[in-house]
Amino acid sequence: MHIWAIVALAVYTVANASLFHFQRFTFGVARTVAGELQATSRQQVRLLQALMTPTIVTSLTWVANIVLAVAVVFAFRAWGVAGAGAFTLWALASGVLAGAWPIPDRRTCVRIASAELENAGKLSGLDSGDRELLTAKLHNRLRSLAA
Repeated sequence: MHIWAIVALAVYTVANASLFHFQRFTFGVARTVAGELQATSRQQVRLLQALMTPTIVTSLTWVANIVLAVAVVFAFRAWGVAGAGAFTLWALASGVLAGAWPIPDRRTCVRIASAELENAGKLSGLDSGDRELLTAKLHNRLRSLAA
């Protein structure tokens, strides 16, 4: 039980840091483009971020949280309340790790975000002029980050 608790926590840490790193990247791009468009509301920034974020990222975030719950249960069974508490504290503190986490690298983030941006289904509610403006602004920002 001890080893499985540690393995589950390690899997959670790597998955959570990587997913958070990607989401932080897309949030930065969305915030920059929203500033250029003078769209400063949180909803508009979230919409721009959602345009570049694949649905699988949200699903994997939920899976990572389930893995964390399993790790905490295993830690509780192996070490009691102290082990479960330590694992919970590690999970809370691991968000700081994502700031310095190198995976995925910038080029991979740009590639994933650009590929998701090509999915025009997310923009079906906009007229063609607005859709072209948004995608052009986001693509330009992503290209500048790839260089």
